[in-house]
Amino acid sequence: MTALIPAPPARPTGPLQATGSKGEVRNQPGTGLVWWDGQNWDLLGDGGSATGNYLSVLDFEGEDGDLAAVNRAIAAFKSGLYRVRGIHFPASAYMFTGPIDVGGCNGMTISGDGADLSVMTCVSAINALFIASSALATITFDGLGFTGNSNMPATVPTRARTTAGVSFQHAVQFDGSLVPGETNPVITDVTFQRCKVSHTSSLPVFFRGCGGRTRILECEFVNCMDVGLIYCTDVLVNRNRAFSGADNGFSISRGCRKAIVSNNRVEGCAYHGIWISGFVIDAGGGSPGPGSDTGPQDFTCTGNVVLNVGRSGIALIDAPKWGTVTGNVVDTVSRGDLSAPSDNYGLGIYICGYPDTLPGAPTDYAEGLVVTDNVLTNCAKGGIFLKSAVRNSVISDNLVINAGSQYLADGTTLATSTTDNLNNFGVSADNISTHSNLEVSYNLVIDTRTANSPRWTNFSVAVSTTISGLRAAGNRGLGTAEVIRGSNATESFDTWFAAKTITALLTATAGIRIGSTAGTTNLFVRVDGAAGNARRLVLGTGNQLDRWAWVANGNAEGGSNAGSDLELRSYTDAGALLLSVLTVTRSTGLMSFGDAVNWAFGTTTGTKIGTSATQKIGFWGATPVVRPTVTGAKGGNAALTSLMTQLAAIGLVVDSTT
Repeated sequence: MTALIPAPPARPTGPLQATGSKGEVRNQPGTGLVWWDGQNWDLLGDGGSATGNYLSVLDFEGEDGDLAAVNRAIAAFKSGLYRVRGIHFPASAYMFTGPIDVGGCNGMTISGDGADLSVMTCVSAINALFIASSALATITFDGLGFTGNSNMPATVPTRARTTAGVSFQHAVQFDGSLVPGETNPVITDVTFQRCKVSHTSSLPVFFRGCGGRTRILECEFVNCMDVGLIYCTDVLVNRNRAFSGADNGFSISRGCRKAIVSNNRVEGCAYHGIWISGFVIDAGGGSPGPGSDTGPQDFTCTGNVVLNVGRSGIALIDAPKWGTVTGNVVDTVSRGDLSAPSDNYGLGIYICGYPDTLPGAPTDYAEGLVVTDNVLTNCAKGGIFLKSAVRNSVISDNLVINAGSQYLADGTTLATSTTDNLNNFGVSADNISTHSNLEVSYNLVIDTRTANSPRWTNFSVAVSTTISGLRAAGNRGLGTAEVIRGSNATESFDTWFAAKTITALLTATAGIRIGSTAGTTNLFVRVDGAAGNARRLVLGTGNQLDRWAWVANGNAEGGSNAGSDLELRSYTDAGALLLSVLTVTRSTGLMSFGDAVNWAFGTTTGTKIGTSATQKIGFWGATPVVRPTVTGAKGGNAALTSLMTQLAAIGLVVDSTT
C-alpha cells in the first residue's frame, strides 16, 4: 500500500516548470512547498488555498476502490512527509466497503466541498464508517455528507422505520478511555462541523468517553436516531438541526460534564427533542442494571427550538445536576410517538431523579436546576413536569400556552378533569415526598382555546402542599379551567402550598381569597404574636388610617386562661384609638361594652332578646332563669306580689316592698 503513496521528491529550488507529475512536491523560493494536483501548482503547509492544505483522496485513487484510496491518503498524512492539515474529499459520491480507521491521525482535518457535494455511502453492513482503534488527539470532520439505508417514514413523529439494503449504522463512532468499565484508547478534542448525516439506522455520530473538547457545530441530521454523547468532558452542541428522527434529537447523556447545548433546532423526532439525562437499563422491576448511570453535570441549555416531537421538548431525567434551561421554545409535543402512544408523555420540560424507573424510591436527585424564561406551547400532557426527586431548584418565569389535550392517548378517554393535576397542566409534580426546596414562581399559564368547554388546561400550577421547602408565588392562570371555575376569568393565582414567613408588609391590591368552592379542609386566617403584645386584624381607610380592629389585647397571660382578651376597637379620623367598643374576657367569656356604648333597635320589626321560653336570662348579676310566670289574683295583692318576686328573680328590680 505504501508504495502507492506519492513520496515527495528532492525539492528543487529553481523556477517551476509549467507542469509536473501528479503529486509532485517542489520548494518554490519565496513561496514555500508546492505540489502539482494534476492541473495546478498548489501551496502546501501554511497559507494558500483551502484545497492546497490537504491531500485529495482522488490523488490516491486506484482500481481497488474508494476505501483503499482513503487509506492510502491517511497513510500519507501519518507518514509526516506532507505538511498538510488533513485529507480532502472533493465533490463526488464515495462508496465504501468497510470502516475507515483514523486512529493516530493526530491533528487531522477530514474535509469536503460541502455536505451535499462530498457524500459518503456504504455497501457493507458495518457499525460505523469512521472509527479510531488507537489513540487520537485533535480531529475535525468538516463539510461532509453521509447517507445510510433507513427509509424516511410517511409521517412523523414515529419510532417505526424500515431499511433498504445495508450500510453503516453510524457515520462516526469513537470509543474513548473515559467510558467506565471499558479499555479504550485515549481520544481527545473531536470536532464534527458543517456536515450532514441522513438515514442512519442508529446514532448518526456517537462519541463515547472523549476527553478535551467534543464539538458538534452547524450540522444537519435527517431521519437518524439521536446525536449521542456519553462520558465526554467538555461538550458544545451548537447551531445544529435534527429532522424526522427515530429517537431523540440531541442526547447529551450519562457521564457528560461541562456541556453547552445552544441554538439547535429539532423537528419531528419520535422521542425527546433535547435529552440532557442519564440512562437506565432495566435489570428487572425497574432496578438499574449494568451500564446505567446518572445524568450530566454543569450544563446550560439555551436558545433551542423544538417542534412536533413525541415525548418531551427537553428531558432532564435521571438526576442531572447544576444546570440552566433558559430561553428555549417547545411547540407541539404529543402523547407518545405515532407508533407508541402513551400518557406518560406529551411534556414541554420533563424533570426526574434517578432511577426514573423507580420514581417512588429514588437514589439520586435532579438538583441545582434553573428552568426559566422558556416558551412551551401545545404540549399534550403538560408544560413542566417534576416527576420525582427534584430538589434545590427553581422553576420560574416560564410561559405555557394551551397545555393539555381533550383526550388521553387512547383517543377516547377525556383528559379534562376538575381533580386530575397530572394531566393538562402548566406546572405539576408527582411523587411529592421525594421533592424538596423548590421555587415555583411567576409562571404564566394561558389557555386561549376559548371555544372548549370545559377548558382543556385543567390547572395552571398544581404542586402539593406537602413539598418541604416549597415556595410557589406569583404564578398566574388565564383562561385555564380552574380559573373559569373561580370568580374571575382573568384572575391571578398566587399559590403557596406550605407555611411561609414574610418579614415585610404584604400588599394585595386586588384582594385575597382563601379556599375554593370545592375545598374540603377547615380553613383559617391566623395572626400570631408574643403574649403581652396586641395582635390586630385591621380595617382601614386610604393612607393606612385605622378605622376598626379586632384585637387580641396585650393583657398578660398569667395562667388559668387569663390574658389576650378580645377587643373590638374603633379609631378616629386620624387613625387614633377612639374606644374599645367590646371586650371579651378569654378566661370567662365575659363581654364588656365600653362607656357610652348604647344599643339601638329597629322600629319596624324590632329585636328579640331570647327566642325561646326555655332560654335563661339574668340582669345585674342575677342567676339566669327561664321565663318566669306571674301568678295570683289581680283583684288583690297576690298577683303584684308574684310579679315583684319574678322581676327580682331575674334581676330587673330589687323587691323592697312591704
